Amino acid sequence: MEINFFLKGIKEIEFRLEYNFDYDSIKVEDIFFEMNQHAKPDIEKNEIQVSTFVLIKYGNSMIELARQGVMLSFFIDSIKDLVKESETGELEVTSNELIFTLFSVSIGTLRGLLYKNLKGTKIENIILPLVPRDMILKKNKK
Repeated sequence: MEINFFLKGIKEIEFRLEYNFDYDSIKVEDIFFEMNQHAKPDIEKNEIQVSTFVLIKYGNSMIELARQGVMLSFFIDSIKDLVKESETGELEVTSNELIFTLFSVSIGTLRGLLYKNLKGTKIENIILPLVPRDMILKKNKK
């Protein structure tokens, strides 16, 4: 089945940087990332909104150094055949390729915003790692 979709919009919903931290003493190996994604379909509008957030944390105490969030809106032709919302509001997708593609675009956009927002800071060289395909599919498979 051929799936036709396009990106309708991008909205940066959050950026925060902890300025009260001694970045000169930072050890790269003690930096951790926490990522969260969710999708909300609007069947009537043939749309899915995908939100992606990342927290950059440091050390054993997991001090939050930065956070970034983005929301992408996609138009999807034939959404009723591909995506259904359960009674509990969870997203049920009949196409793993679709969810992987939408979430991958969202992660790539988040990575670009994070790069832009961290440029000129002491942690500008911290790069959000690539997320393996099977992790995206496994986490979001219902």
